[in-house]
Amino acid sequence: MSFLIWAPLVFIAAALIVYLAGSSRSRFGDGLAGFFEKNYSWLLWIHPRMMKSLFIMTLALPLVFVLIVLMGGGVFYGLLTSLSAAAIGLFVLAKKEKRLKEQFEDQLIMYLPSLANGIKAGLGLPQALEGLMKEAPEPLYSVISSAISAYKLRRTLAEAMFDVQRKTQSKNFGLVVEALVICEERGGPLPQILIRIAAALSELRRLREKIRTSTSGPRLSIRVMLVTPIFMLLVLWGADPQSIEILFNTAFGWAILSIVIALVFVAVCWARSILNQYV
Repeated sequence: MSFLIWAPLVFIAAALIVYLAGSSRSRFGDGLAGFFEKNYSWLLWIHPRMMKSLFIMTLALPLVFVLIVLMGGGVFYGLLTSLSAAAIGLFVLAKKEKRLKEQFEDQLIMYLPSLANGIKAGLGLPQALEGLMKEAPEPLYSVISSAISAYKLRRTLAEAMFDVQRKTQSKNFGLVVEALVICEERGGPLPQILIRIAAALSELRRLREKIRTSTSGPRLSIRVMLVTPIFMLLVLWGADPQSIEILFNTAFGWAILSIVIALVFVAVCWARSILNQYV
């Protein structure tokens, strides 16, 4: 197909991507935004402008597929490239999301004694939280800042803290919030309670790391199990391309590939669910 034929199609597709990325009222946009907010809430919390970039990257995947097909790469290579790009993107986002959660848990343990010292010095809980916010790094800064901003909008401190806790979905932070709210409403030795919570959370983290270390072998086996079918397919394709291409050019081949992919997916999810019960 000549350049004069497929170039306008690419231009129209690019314009459609920009339109959909900027449209917040479309049903597709709402569904995609809900998916990202559910799975990557920490990333969007710390980097709120990332949503539009995620929209554009998602909508660019069909454009990549169309480009590869129109340039003579074929449907198989178009699908392979698009799906690979999507898988790599989701993997990177999931890693960053997990890293932010772990950083928050570590910073929470590290800065709880600072909050306790502020309260010991005679500061009220809102003032102690503001002092902690000034010295806290991301993502702890954004969490405390959200609570303080809600409190300054004439909401009670308990409502602000519980709203932020629901957004973080952190059990450790939920324990801290409950202690703060109860001591603020009914009184109690809050500094001593915060220090004890920090010590308990630190011990839980140590045990979690110990379990994670002891299960590193099975986790490596899961990665090998996931990569092995792809590696074997590439090896066989290099040795006998015509035989392997039958899998992608016939209905029977697609059926076999679907069964293999489904079995590998179920096995990996099953193994990860077993290991995640202990970490």
